[in-house]
Amino acid sequence: MSPDEYMGKLMDYKNESKPLNYLSALYTNITCQNVIMEVGFGSGRLRLNHHISVVPGAPYVLAGRDMGPYGIPHIDSRTFEWANPGKDLTFHWFKHNIMCRDNAWICEDDNRDSKKKKDYAKSSDGSSGSGSQKGSKLSGSKKNRRKNKARNEFRRRLLSNLEK
Repeated sequence: MSPDEYMGKLMDYKNESKPLNYLSALYTNITCQNVIMEVGFGSGRLRLNHHISVVPGAPYVLAGRDMGPYGIPHIDSRTFEWANPGKDLTFHWFKHNIMCRDNAWICEDDNRDSKKKKDYAKSSDGSSGSGSQKGSKLSGSKKNRRKNKARNEFRRRLLSNLEK
């Protein structure tokens, strides 16, 4: 598979029937729930990579605004069944409620989606693109660093609560 074909598959968000195939969580006694830390969608069976604190049978929760600085600010917390989290935690739901909030182009029509892929390919190979595209790429990575820092702080605080 060529790099262009790989990027095309990686950035193809049209197939909304991808099943949940990865879930990472940790338990918090604050809400008595298993807090979802990472998810993945695609082929293959569901693989769980949980912290030792996870309580079997306790529901999963995707932390939202009602969990203050620990949650995703633009959604309400949402719980998912322990036995079958993929029943309601679908790629369609995740795409439209999480991904599209920060990357609106993912949910735009096919023509705009194709244009974004072409623009990305041009800017990533260095052969085309303006300084403003490079600037937005840099600000995107800063945004990701902030999100990762917040996620790590969230994990640190939850784990410190578990040790109490």
